[in-house]
Amino acid sequence: VSTQSTWGAVRVAHPQRLHLTHLFNVMAGFHHRQLTLPNFGLIDAFPKLPEFEGLQPPTVEIINDGHHLHPMVVQAVVGARRPCDVALISDCVTFGRPLGERFEYDGRQMEISPSGCVVLAGTSTLAGSCCTLLDMVRRAVHVNGVGLVAAAQMACTTPARIAGLTHVGSLEAGKKANVTLLTPDLQVQAVYVDGIRVAG
Repeated sequence: VSTQSTWGAVRVAHPQRLHLTHLFNVMAGFHHRQLTLPNFGLIDAFPKLPEFEGLQPPTVEIINDGHHLHPMVVQAVVGARRPCDVALISDCVTFGRPLGERFEYDGRQMEISPSGCVVLAGTSTLAGSCCTLLDMVRRAVHVNGVGLVAAAQMACTTPARIAGLTHVGSLEAGKKANVTLLTPDLQVQAVYVDGIRVAG
């Protein structure tokens, strides 16, 4: 993606706020002289220059499964951006399958690689994740040092706000009572859907 097309995306979004899907994946990398989407994704405020006037830094989403992004890259994102601007997502297409197993998803043949990620069968091309959103939260807390409240915000409140979903994302009167209770070591203790206990 060229600097010109990156600027084009930012300006088309203005005055709305741009959102970057799957930050760093299938996009040009960070560059020290040219503007790329990851450059925009890593900033919390624009420089005070005329070309940036009126623009808001984009919200971003990251797949924190240890495969889509190196832990150091995740560390850079959570260190540079606020929890209210970063959404944890799973990109999960399956889970619980053994290494090497092949399966079909959305008309494509997939397999679980020796390293435990989902790839297009017979290739090393990432094609989704086999980690749950809770796995992403655990990695954020245990690997990246994100506080539990901030990690929960990144997994629940921030994605709901970005998607414009006002009935989920936080525990408030009038919202759906969809709740996962966790033990101190982040294991599932109970799950509630619409206020009804469905597991644990």
